[in-house]
Amino acid sequence: MKTVRLFAILLAAFVCLSACDEKTDTPAPPVENGAASGAPAQPPASRGTFAVAVDRIGDIPNPAEKQPIQIKIDQNLDMSGWAVDEGAQSLAGTVDVVIDGKPFPAVYGSDRPDVAAHFKNPELGKSGYTFSVAARGLGPGKHVLTVRPMTADKTKYSESNPITIEIR
Repeated sequence: MKTVRLFAILLAAFVCLSACDEKTDTPAPPVENGAASGAPAQPPASRGTFAVAVDRIGDIPNPAEKQPIQIKIDQNLDMSGWAVDEGAQSLAGTVDVVIDGKPFPAVYGSDRPDVAAHFKNPELGKSGYTFSVAARGLGPGKHVLTVRPMTADKTKYSESNPITIEIR
């Protein structure tokens, strides 16, 4: 009985050690976005499969064309837009707003019939996102933000072009 038990333990240890020696895919380095060192681990970068838009920051439409966006320190940084996994012709899994390299979750899934019509895909009708954070929590000065949609299986992401905001 002791021999059988010892054999089972040795076999289990061998299987465990063999599994530990398996090579695993290493994630691609994070997308260059000015992220501070120590930023959370990120999934491998997706290559051009997302379509992302920032429609508005506060009362300012098309904010990418009007940088830096001025925000008063006693207000919220409110923004909205849409994101789809264009390669899969599906909704993104999640959307984060990345500010100075730190991701914040956006609320994803609001109605965007215009996006569904543009892509001629009714499944993309819930592709809107909204985001709000107290400007005071970010602190005064210039900050860089991007929008980061992630695939539904959370293995790939992409980032929008950066937008500079200035909190005063």
